[in-house]
Amino acid sequence: MIIQNAIKVKDVILNSVHRWDYLTHDGVFIDGGVDYRRSNVSFAKAEKTDLEDLFLDHNSTIKEIKEKLLWGTRGKNGDEPFRWVKLIECNTGHLQAILDTQHQMNPLHRYIVMLILEEKKSEESKIKFK
Repeated sequence: MIIQNAIKVKDVILNSVHRWDYLTHDGVFIDGGVDYRRSNVSFAKAEKTDLEDLFLDHNSTIKEIKEKLLWGTRGKNGDEPFRWVKLIECNTGHLQAILDTQHQMNPLHRYIVMLILEEKKSEESKIKFK
């Protein structure tokens, strides 16, 4: 089972979320959504250093999922162009807002947001007491 079918090309994240969701940037393409994975990139050969494989499936560890899972955002006020960001890169306020407002989200996403938020709050409290 595919959880996420995505590639980061330079600063752009291509996240194929639907079966025929063909996406391309800078000569790299990805397709297949969560049904299959098709791309012109072989990460085993690592031919480009400006690429990051963000693919997740049922074999991915919790650590990998926490580091790679994506969230779609239009910015704090909802007035920015849509983009994908890694949940791990969101600040605690954003993560808390996701939990408070996105009740329809997938249980795996909710669990990962809770894990990341807990870790970030723990790190923040350590910094405060130093």
